[in-house]
Amino acid sequence: MANHRRISIITGIIFLGLLLLLLFPLFSQKGCPEGTGYSNPFFHKRGVPKGRSILTPFLIKGVATKLTGYLIKSHQRVEEFFPGTNQEVKVYSIFGKRKGPTLLVFGGIQGDEPGGYLAADRYVSLNLKKGNLIVVPRLNLAAILAQKREGLTGDMNRKFALPKNIQQDPDIKVVNLARDLIANADYILNLHQGSGFYSPI
Repeated sequence: MANHRRISIITGIIFLGLLLLLLFPLFSQKGCPEGTGYSNPFFHKRGVPKGRSILTPFLIKGVATKLTGYLIKSHQRVEEFFPGTNQEVKVYSIFGKRKGPTLLVFGGIQGDEPGGYLAADRYVSLNLKKGNLIVVPRLNLAAILAQKREGLTGDMNRKFALPKNIQQDPDIKVVNLARDLIANADYILNLHQGSGFYSPI
């Protein structure tokens, strides 16, 4: 116990020393030569204090960024398309704390594969550090409600090659929504569930 306490005290002293070394130049009473190009938010009239390390701005920025990362959470947007119908689609968009690529996840395009949409449900409320996530857990609600592979008019997973303006197929509006989401994603993951090959032995 005594050794642990001694190590904690020494670590605390070292940390305080480094902190003072970092912050002391900010509160220096002395000005710096003109034309340095810096400005001091604490003593704006005097500019950056003389003796300030060239690394200080980067160290301060790094510490601030780290602290901000703990305080700022990613934010989420939920959109509903075709509400109140058997083709209702909820789209969950999660934006990370920092910019990055966008991953699009589809589930439930075939209604007899619950593993797909149940797995997608687990990702609708993540807190992202970087990048964006778009989750559509139940793309083909009509098929899910019927618990069948096909929805209103056939297998939706086979309709992405159809023309966008085809009028005879009621599924096309959902397919067009999926196409628009795909156009805004860097990576696409379409979740399915296998069947007919599982053996418990």
